[in-house]
Amino acid sequence: MRSSQSSPFDCGRPTGIAVEVQNVGTAAAGRFYLALVGEGLEECRWLCPGLLPGQSAEYICPTVVLNRAVRAVVDAEGMVAEANEENNTLDAWVSVLLLPPCTPTR
Repeated sequence: MRSSQSSPFDCGRPTGIAVEVQNVGTAAAGRFYLALVGEGLEECRWLCPGLLPGQSAEYICPTVVLNRAVRAVVDAEGMVAEANEENNTLDAWVSVLLLPPCTPTR
């Protein structure tokens, strides 16, 4: 979990919190919900179509937060039967700043 922006600033990429999920198991994971929650943060939820073993996907919650604790919860609804149900959350301290509007250059 990190800011979706890096240096140099990319006008074509949304500003917010980027969350990458990966299937670290040996079997395909079916559809599941990913949730991002934290104080002062509107909850972001995505219905993920599923992941093959080793496959990953990135989701961006378009938001601005300053030094907040944020939690990502994979399989938030318990839709996927897993060998290890204890590795579905990640807590992180995140800062995403509001950047000025982009002005395209030619």
